[in-house]
Amino acid sequence: MVNNLRARAEVTLARPEDGPELRALLLDWGMDLAGEPEQHAVIKVSGKIFAGGKITWLEENAFHMELLAVKREARGRGLGGMLLLELIKKPWAYCDSSPAGGCVSYRVTTIARGEAAGFYRRYGFRNCHFSDLATIYREQCRDCPEREACRPVPMIYIQEVS
Repeated sequence: MVNNLRARAEVTLARPEDGPELRALLLDWGMDLAGEPEQHAVIKVSGKIFAGGKITWLEENAFHMELLAVKREARGRGLGGMLLLELIKKPWAYCDSSPAGGCVSYRVTTIARGEAAGFYRRYGFRNCHFSDLATIYREQCRDCPEREACRPVPMIYIQEVS
């Protein structure tokens, strides 16, 4: 089933009944649901969840990628990149209370675990400072007991119309 996953993959919002499967995927990476299951985007193949992520609308033209994870056995198959590209291409489509018509220019911030920073860079993110993040995200790493092992990297993606 792992072969040719991308060709059969579908990006959608999770449903309430997807909660246990999505939560298990996230817990495997030391994360948990950030709100209700239906606030998360997922990649499904044949009805099974292979990746999940959550992006949040902060304010006009500003979003934050709260989490992104891919099933361990499906890593390296392009699913994480597929989900990330979908979320940064039209973040408003996957957020509660975001601008319905979308945005022409916007920014997406995230905090990558140190080893994941290269992945985000491949999709247009660049390193930034914690001060570039919304206060709630800026402070979440400050007193975290796992900070040294995690090696958090604040990152930003900017979509501008030229």
